[in-house]
Amino acid sequence: MAFALTTSDFALQEDTLLVAWVYKDEDTWVQSRIDLNEYIGCYNGEFDVASSGWFGWSRPGSSYLQGTVLFAQLMKPNGSWGPKTSIDLNIFIKNDNGTLKFQKLHDSITASSACLNLSNSVLQGLCFGYDGKLHYSEIDLDNHFGNIEGRIEPGSSHLFKTGDEFQLCPSPVDVRLRGRLQCHPRWRPKSRRRSNDMAWNRHDLDIAQSVRNKDGRFEFFRRAEKSNRICEPGNLLQDNTRIRCTLGGAELVSGNEDQVAEEIAECTSSSIAAIGILVGATIGTITGNSMIGLAIGTGMAAPGAISPEIESLVTCINDPLILARSLEAAIGRYLYRSLRNLLSLDATEFFVDFMNARLDPKIDEIGNTVLDCLGAASISRGAGISLEAAIAR
Repeated sequence: MAFALTTSDFALQEDTLLVAWVYKDEDTWVQSRIDLNEYIGCYNGEFDVASSGWFGWSRPGSSYLQGTVLFAQLMKPNGSWGPKTSIDLNIFIKNDNGTLKFQKLHDSITASSACLNLSNSVLQGLCFGYDGKLHYSEIDLDNHFGNIEGRIEPGSSHLFKTGDEFQLCPSPVDVRLRGRLQCHPRWRPKSRRRSNDMAWNRHDLDIAQSVRNKDGRFEFFRRAEKSNRICEPGNLLQDNTRIRCTLGGAELVSGNEDQVAEEIAECTSSSIAAIGILVGATIGTITGNSMIGLAIGTGMAAPGAISPEIESLVTCINDPLILARSLEAAIGRYLYRSLRNLLSLDATEFFVDFMNARLDPKIDEIGNTVLDCLGAASISRGAGISLEAAIAR
């Protein structure tokens, strides 16, 4: 996804055609186009990536592209016009070796969910729906997982009543539930019983094998049921260079500064784009979804985003402190608009609480180290931008 990372220019033509100059290979750029009407539909006045033909339901003259976000006013089933709706194309469109391709949502929670959290036995998080928005969802794992001989097993229940120290450990490839489980002697075969004392066993399980995203909601399914799960993060970012495949999985954490700096330096010479990717890596690290971070970060330098505003600030403001605060405000407004286009109303409160709880001030130290490695671009290190302050805004 995140097609904007490898395009030199793109625009919406004839209301439904996304036309772009995209990178192919060996410094070759080719023009590619994709008809969005073939891949995006309309449902109750909103965009719907599970169908097609949205333009037939759109109000004349209402469709336009701002940055990587498509806007339109669509008709509801009763014939009335719904409010302006939007969808971030950076989430769904990728550059496949010089060709723009639309990629449908997958039901794997490793790919289509973010901000995963365990509250007692309840899995909480945000899931992409067919409208292209993140929706809040929760599911009580105690109703679907049990303790079988000291092992976490799907298809049973009351797991959390027979164990403790449970932790949720999400990663780009799995979502592991770990805990310490009671193992009663009578549960073990006689040949394995050493005493009548209660034993404890530590066990973990990838719950992404049994919990999926069904149109913005967590849903339990048995392993025998079919799921279009993706197992490797590389499959989510099947672009044409090593950088674009690894950048989405690069976390902005202590000890990883050089890798992030190397990838930013290799994929862009623009300081604005570099800051965007740095912001995206931060968002991706905090939310646990590199696709969201990459889409937001690379969209910062896209046409219609905030590049002109940042260039104007850098040109007109000489005071480093005022410049830093102005840039933080500009980046904050961009993030607000981007997240507003991604979050459904029911997801906002949870997202804010989640971000506030996990936004670490140390992110500025790591970010500054990355910027130092890049050579202190005029927008970044010299102005003393605080990523924490920009995101918190």
